[in-house]
Amino acid sequence: MWLSHFSKREKFIALMTAGLVIIFLIYNFLLDPLLRKFGALNTAIAAQELRWRKNLRILSQETRLSGQYQKYAELIQFKGPDEQEMANILSEIEAVAKGINIRILNIKPQKIKTMEFYKNFSVDLIIEGQLKDITRFLYDLQNAPHLIKVDKLHLKKESVVQPVLKASLLVSKILIP
Repeated sequence: MWLSHFSKREKFIALMTAGLVIIFLIYNFLLDPLLRKFGALNTAIAAQELRWRKNLRILSQETRLSGQYQKYAELIQFKGPDEQEMANILSEIEAVAKGINIRILNIKPQKIKTMEFYKNFSVDLIIEGQLKDITRFLYDLQNAPHLIKVDKLHLKKESVVQPVLKASLLVSKILIP
């Protein structure tokens, strides 16, 4: 054997060196890649578990969410032809204005924009009232059951003495056929 002509101490050092080299090679080419792979798998498992917990939380709220969905889906679905829907939107705007002490000076329905999955009904308005009444009017229009969006707003004070403002609005409502 090749170790026979070495002394006992040299044989020990040679075996220890060979053992360390073998341990080094096993660690770098076998254990380290396996540990990295296990770490990556553990990270992926933890991310997937987090995703599942989130999905389970959402599923537990399914009945509440589907109820809310149905409520809002009914509000944005067509109930008649385009002209009837535009008339309904105009009457909604007038009803909200009447309940808040806002005067509608001018109301003009705009052309209905047909998109791929919905229709956009726009109305150009000129209203008059106090600032608190105008903000209440805008708030009521944008919340349920109306869901009318204010696209443009321009406020103008007509008189220095009176606290009355004139507002020009472009409002729209999206309905799904």
